[in-house]
Amino acid sequence: MRTRSLLAKLHKDNNGMSMVMAIVVISFVGLLLSIIMYMALYNFEMKSQQFKIQENYYSAEMAMNEISAGLQMEASGCFSEAYISIMQKYSESLTAEEKAASEKQIWQKYKDTLIQQLSGKDFNDYVTRKDKNNPPYAVVTRSANITEYEDFVRITNVKVVYTDETGDTSIIETDINIKCPDIGFNTKFSLPIVVGYSLIADDGIEVKSGNCKISNVSVYAGKSAKAGAGAGADNQVAGSSTTSDDKDYAIVVDSGAGLSFENCQYIVAGGDKVLDDNGNYVISAGGIVTDGSGYFHADATSNVWASNIRVGYRSKSAFPASGGVNNLELLGNTFVKDDLTIGGRSTSVKLGGGYYGYGQTDEFDSSLSSAIIFNGTNVKADFQNLTNFVLLGNAYIGLSYLDDKKDNLPMGESLTSKAGQLAYLVPYECVGWYSYVDKGTTYYSPVLQRNPLPYADYYEYYTDYSNSSGKTILPVYYGATVNSLGTSIADGAAVYGLSDSAYASVINQDGWMYFYMDFSKSLSADPQKAAGEFFKAYYEANPERMDRYLSAYISDFKFPLNSGLVRLNLAGNILIPKTDASGNVLKDEKGYVAWQLVDDSYASSGEYAGIDTDAEAKIYDQSYYTLCTNLSVNYDALTGDEKESVYQNLISDENIDKLKSSSSKSGNYVYFKDESGVERVRVYYGNCTINSSIQGLNMIITVGGDVSISSSFEGTVICDGKITISGANITNDPDELSSIFTLEDKTTGLCVANLFRSGEDFSLLEKSENVETIGEATINTADLVTYSGWKKY
Repeated sequence: MRTRSLLAKLHKDNNGMSMVMAIVVISFVGLLLSIIMYMALYNFEMKSQQFKIQENYYSAEMAMNEISAGLQMEASGCFSEAYISIMQKYSESLTAEEKAASEKQIWQKYKDTLIQQLSGKDFNDYVTRKDKNNPPYAVVTRSANITEYEDFVRITNVKVVYTDETGDTSIIETDINIKCPDIGFNTKFSLPIVVGYSLIADDGIEVKSGNCKISNVSVYAGKSAKAGAGAGADNQVAGSSTTSDDKDYAIVVDSGAGLSFENCQYIVAGGDKVLDDNGNYVISAGGIVTDGSGYFHADATSNVWASNIRVGYRSKSAFPASGGVNNLELLGNTFVKDDLTIGGRSTSVKLGGGYYGYGQTDEFDSSLSSAIIFNGTNVKADFQNLTNFVLLGNAYIGLSYLDDKKDNLPMGESLTSKAGQLAYLVPYECVGWYSYVDKGTTYYSPVLQRNPLPYADYYEYYTDYSNSSGKTILPVYYGATVNSLGTSIADGAAVYGLSDSAYASVINQDGWMYFYMDFSKSLSADPQKAAGEFFKAYYEANPERMDRYLSAYISDFKFPLNSGLVRLNLAGNILIPKTDASGNVLKDEKGYVAWQLVDDSYASSGEYAGIDTDAEAKIYDQSYYTLCTNLSVNYDALTGDEKESVYQNLISDENIDKLKSSSSKSGNYVYFKDESGVERVRVYYGNCTINSSIQGLNMIITVGGDVSISSSFEGTVICDGKITISGANITNDPDELSSIFTLEDKTTGLCVANLFRSGEDFSLLEKSENVETIGEATINTADLVTYSGWKKY
């Protein structure tokens, strides 16, 4: 079509672009203005023909006007190039600050291109009478200096020496200024943001086999809220209940498979919008999970957004990935609303760049509290390349009660292992007491003093003393002296705030009874801080015991030296290995790693010590919500009318339904072809299988079906179901993708842009009666060139 070849000139970009701006640039800046320039020069050419008759009319002023017209043409071309290159990245989803930055970028690109273009330019090329053997003629000289200012560039000492037929000369000398044009943005019509995406799946992405590599594009995987929540698990350290099925996972990597990302701006594991208990819309699901030996890697130029990330929590246990690679690598910026949980045996994790666990809550809701948890054994963790490390939440102990009521108990750590829950077991000295009153004095007496203990023993104690007259059972009595602490927990009431009823009990599957301290029932002003203070006291009193258990769960832990951390913000405690001055891990005399508790002060710079983490967490949460709504991060641009899922907010149901009547069909899909007869777009009504390279195909949209990919694909797949991948490399070419939106289906009159909600009215731009809606974006190039210090002699 007419505009297709022009749109194909757009440069590569991952953020989408404004269709109207591209059309304005091409149709008006690139066509109208160049015609104006051509006509202006043509006018001078016509006058120069007249000058053959009236040669004395030609003058130094006329030569300077020709130079001005030539510079106007140069400015028009440079502005068009700058406008196109920057506006590819422009869309309605940008914030006001980003829009203002786009204008400045256009100006800077315009000035840079103009200076480069004019630096080697001979201004004599602009004048029509320059033959010294055929007067009158003009000779132009200028300084090599071109100076850049904020809103213009200046060419100094431009001199025109005019010689008439008699040999008399006149000279004009001046500086010429070329201004930056005023820019008005009109983004009513815009290309869908999908230009920068390769995979968009409303019901998840699963890599079933082989190694899949995705590069230079963004990816979105949602998870339908209709699937429901997963089942819980007993006695785990957890920020939220772990699941045994796929209902929480937006991105799944099966055992034996691998998924790696290179230079991907957005890797989003999201879900549908649902109402929480407070009547607020939140994103459901959103997990990333590896299964068995599967691995998930994102390089240092990729950014990951997810609700939670898990190694080894699905149908199989986790074990080392093949080839010696890590089960999980997150080396760019990672934004996690809930937890990173590492399970399995001998698995390995590597973190670098910035890790932002931004979930935080005062309501003891583990699903809203970010932590990092080691639930596996012999885990290796390499965090030494982290520069920014933020954990604004705390870990929780996941418990399953006898009546199958699920609950989680808060811990005082932001980074912990399953060993950490040892500290929160009620000290054995406090378990299984009874009290009685004699002559007005209350006496306390121990019976069990074990934790954990066989349930049969507890049942006998409970039966005997609950039926005993004058005696009151106390399953937990915090007034008992704890040997390791040298005091009772009740003595620290001002710090810990625990009463005798602040505990939780659980029967493990092997019939053992466990009692845990429940800091959510603490009377302290800050219960989670109280939990953290207790953990510190426990660790100081029992370092060897904790070090021994930690070494069973974490075999190798590398953490950056304090000088390598730009930022460290923690809600709770973290334990890291002690090191010597050379960074070597220290061990005790029994060979166990020696650990140390650190807090925010560990980061030597202290640059972010006073940051408002509440405000920061809100920004991240809103950005994640918006990515899971329309693939952007501009929360302020949301209207409130958006639908539940990304697919629903992208695709026009009405026009997709109209397309069914098209005669351009092959099997279960409708195709769009370009002028050379090559299929560029397919809309499938049902399932789609990509098992061989399809030359020229740039986009696949499915309606009511899933997509299976087993061959490398360059383009965009938009699926309202699930995408499964088996050993395929996936990328995108925004230049090629940008050229498809004007392709038209002759039967229905719909073009590809009409299939998107943001492009439903795209065809209006083709109609002459709508020129006024975009014409205001044109500029008058005659106003761009001015003179300074004009002298004639």
